[in-house]
Amino acid sequence: DNNALISILNLIIHLIIELKIDIFITYNKEILNNLDGIKPPYLYKMGRSRLYYISTNFRDIDFDDFVLQDGNGDAVFT
Repeated sequence: DNNALISILNLIIHLIIELKIDIFITYNKEILNNLDGIKPPYLYKMGRSRLYYISTNFRDIDFDDFVLQDGNGDAVFT
């Protein structure tokens, strides 16, 4: 829902300012793509990439069609 996404983005910006957060990292594509539309002047965006270790049992699966919600990024427990 686009209205919910806009509300979430506004909340993120509000919390960054209110809590004086220095670094906000997200890999959520919807948030990243729409954060550009808000363009707060004090946010600097930089690209990052992540690598995944996947069992050979899943070698035939195309993971490009999936969204991995991996929490805090701890590869051991993802």
